[in-house]
This record gives sequence, structure tokens and C-alpha cells, in this order.
Amino acid sequence: MRGGIAPNSHPCKPILDAICALRYRSGMADKTPPKASAQDDREARLKQALKANMAKRKAQARARADAGKKQEQDDG
Repeated sequence: MRGGIAPNSHPCKPILDAICALRYRSGMADKTPPKASAQDDREARLKQALKANMAKRKAQARARADAGKKQEQDDG
């Protein structure tokens, strides 16, 4: 080691690393997220339709159960 510097290190290396890191980070920040694909849109629509269908079926089942209980009370 001459002059207190390690053999493989350079006094400007930390500064250069910082500059490269800034350039890399700024380049990454400029990118916009990709748009949702047609497949994602379709899956979202299907999910929404399934949720609505399940709510409808639950309401029908509740109505049938209530009608059955009311009929039993009328018979009994």
C-alpha cells in the first residue's frame, strides 16, 4: 500500500459510484407502470360478475328459506 490507498481502490471510486447510482435511480423513476393487459381486464370483469351472481343466489336462497319457514308456521 502506497500513500494509504488500498491497491485496488481509487480515490474517486466512491464519487463515481454515487453518480452512477443517481443516474440509475433517476432512470428508474421516469418509467411509468405498464397498462393493464386485456387478460387483467377480463379477469376483473369476471370477478365482478361472479361476486354479483353470488350475491343474487344468496338473496334467492334466503328468500326461499324465509318462504319455507313462513309456510311451516302457517301449517302448524
